[in-house]
Amino acid sequence: MAREVRRPEGLLDRLGTAAYRGEDGGEWPEELRREESEMADRMVRLAELMASGTPPTDAVVLDEIDWYFRAATQYGGVDAVVFTALGEALAADEDRRALFDDVSRGLAGYQREAMAAYAQTRLVAGGA
Repeated sequence: MAREVRRPEGLLDRLGTAAYRGEDGGEWPEELRREESEMADRMVRLAELMASGTPPTDAVVLDEIDWYFRAATQYGGVDAVVFTALGEALAADEDRRALFDDVSRGLAGYQREAMAAYAQTRLVAGGA
């Protein structure tokens, strides 16, 4: 049975906090809207890889996960242990898991596995 892939809507509203909204309380800055669109595109691509049966250890999946690693490093040093823990936290957090699973059932777990594989193959092996 093929997995359905849906484009996520309202990522900022589901992930963000009021502190990042514009002064009128309901609008997000244009830069964040662009990032929201890019994130939605990435979620869909990852879901399509999962739906096609691509293992989370496949190089094309790891290449997609590289963006998440680069984004995480903006906030400080991220090693294999921390990156694996981020993947675990994403899949364990009910709201985050629901957001990913709304795109395609099982996506949060797939991303968790892909993040762990990335950590083991590209961070432990020194490839990142």
